[in-house]
Amino acid sequence: MSVPVVWASTVMVSLSAKMPFENALVDVPRDPKLDTSRRNKAGEVLSAENFPREVWGMPRLNQSRPLPDIFMGYGPWIVSKAAADVMRQFDMGQGGFYPVRVLKKDLKTPFDGEWFCLNFGNVKKAYMGGGRDPTPYIPKDYISHTMPGSGIIKDNMLMVNADALVGPDIWVDPQIYDTFFVSDRLAKALKEAGVARAFGFKKCKII
Repeated sequence: MSVPVVWASTVMVSLSAKMPFENALVDVPRDPKLDTSRRNKAGEVLSAENFPREVWGMPRLNQSRPLPDIFMGYGPWIVSKAAADVMRQFDMGQGGFYPVRVLKKDLKTPFDGEWFCLNFGNVKKAYMGGGRDPTPYIPKDYISHTMPGSGIIKDNMLMVNADALVGPDIWVDPQIYDTFFVSDRLAKALKEAGVARAFGFKKCKII
């Protein structure tokens, strides 16, 4: 009998995933109630209007390197078509994808391929510990832990309970900031498709 597994993505704490892009939503007032990035990380169900239709490279963007299969485009988390095609085969719950044009620094030339803003859209309360205490800018009554840096987190460092095994294959947990979780079957499918590396998956201990 196989042992149940849940995976946490470390991409949100990976400096290499925070690509130097801009988008039209950068100039939107930073009202916390309207902050798409914060709402997405909280697992809210969002619509196309909450995500940019285009992102474009800032001057320091290295255009000679291919884009990873998931990266942050100054707020939104963006996935490649290859990754989105795999994820669509699983239970996305109320999460979803919204097309976005990813442009180079000239604001005209698109990067190869199709790209999508990812709305996580699902919440599970299964996290049981292993992260860090919140940094000062995150009130402790807002969240209990934050994700350690991607170079620090190891397999079985984060703990979840069996509630993580029920429901959608992708979700966020309001008790830990800067991460999202996926089921074993989704992680395996992404790995088999060769698009999992950028997600930085780490195995969670189920207690």
